[in-house]
Amino acid sequence: MPTPPQEKEMEKIIQTPEIPSENFEEKNRGEIQTPQQEALPQEIISPAPPDASQEAQGPKPETKDEILIGIEKILSSEIITEIYNELPSRNTPKKNVMKGMPFKEDFLHNGEAAAIAMHENYEKGEITVHGLENSVHEWLLMLPEAESHDPALEQEELDMIRSLKEYFEKLLQKPIEE
Repeated sequence: MPTPPQEKEMEKIIQTPEIPSENFEEKNRGEIQTPQQEALPQEIISPAPPDASQEAQGPKPETKDEILIGIEKILSSEIITEIYNELPSRNTPKKNVMKGMPFKEDFLHNGEAAAIAMHENYEKGEITVHGLENSVHEWLLMLPEAESHDPALEQEELDMIRSLKEYFEKLLQKPIEE
């Protein structure tokens, strides 16, 4: 026999009502459907237009075109890829990160920004060797090797600039300004 506290607990349990079988009809080999189907709310059928907060986030990124991909391929040379793979990611414990060392995510973001800037200058017809040098140099300055004037990194920077110059001259079918 249940004790009084147990009876109180049992009173808290909500009973689910049984639905009589005559409220359902069997159709199409055992599939059960309710006789009255409710209409879906209008919000589900046609969602409301995006609010201002969604529009404030800016446009969705477009797919990369062939020119931007070509620029990024030049910027992601074998040496730069090796350096990138050695960089810590944001989830690396701080005690394992050297002071002044950029994170992978920041290095990648700045490299993409440099590539986009070069692409935009190309589209405007404002591509110059000096602009290419500045973009590549500013991006690579994030690396500690740049501060120590690492000869391999300096040579890689010159090779990138030369490759970018040749790439844009091929696209434009004419030499670009210094």
